[in-house]
Amino acid sequence: MLCIENKVDSQLHDRQLDNYYDYVENTYPGWCRVYVLLSPGGEPAPEQQCKNPDEWIPISYETIARIFDGLVPYAESKSGTIINDYVRMLKKEAIVEDKELDELAKNLYLKYAPVFDMVYARYVGDDSLDGELRAIYLKVLNEYKSKGAFTWCHGEHEPGRYLGFTTGRMDKYLLNNQNRRGSWGDNSRTYTYWVYPPLSNPSIKLELGPLNQSEVVVERMNRLVKEIGNKQTVLPTNRYRKIISVPTHIDSLKYEDKTDVNPQAVENKLRTAIDKMLSKEKEYLDKLEN
Repeated sequence: MLCIENKVDSQLHDRQLDNYYDYVENTYPGWCRVYVLLSPGGEPAPEQQCKNPDEWIPISYETIARIFDGLVPYAESKSGTIINDYVRMLKKEAIVEDKELDELAKNLYLKYAPVFDMVYARYVGDDSLDGELRAIYLKVLNEYKSKGAFTWCHGEHEPGRYLGFTTGRMDKYLLNNQNRRGSWGDNSRTYTYWVYPPLSNPSIKLELGPLNQSEVVVERMNRLVKEIGNKQTVLPTNRYRKIISVPTHIDSLKYEDKTDVNPQAVENKLRTAIDKMLSKEKEYLDKLEN
């Protein structure tokens, strides 16, 4: 008996996992029972929402997409088409990463950053929906920085779609002294928290930048990845590794142009997602530093 709880655009509530677990245990007592918590980031079942979190196997949609990709060569023509369409849908909706497209985009940006920044600055003007949302996100980020929660964040007058920030505690853990060339160019950060596009529905992502970093930094990255539950090893030749993702659900506010935007509602959604990411940071670093 396989019991799957699927979470994409909502959070666990009302002790759902306990209810499902009790139902399956009582209804199928003679069966082999397996419990899976499926989510975009593959987060484990939270103890505060579940009496037996170890019974639930956390699986990410990225894992599902990787498994399905491996099945395509063995599938019949129609089945292969359905699988490919499903994986493309996951990437299109940003439920899983399109790593090839992300790598291509970032390599192009690194090579032609001034050109892209100029084009984007002109495209995302104050009168556009993206411009309105971007201004709100920057306001929130700089509020966190002014209160000491961030050690760096994207400046209000800096161009670019990827709005980033760093924290003091993660700086210390990942030795973010920015004294060598790495994933983000000269004097590179060892990691970045991103308000990750699209601007109409961003997510908060923790991305590691292991390229050309020291053995000590890469070893710490792998300890963090292992603590999170990710089995993929970080290598100093990797340019980027996104390891945690928190949705903002800002698209649920249903706006079509800037006149529909409720700034306070958008700010609240973004703050909730940032606070959740900071809570995850505390959870993992508490374990690693003890």
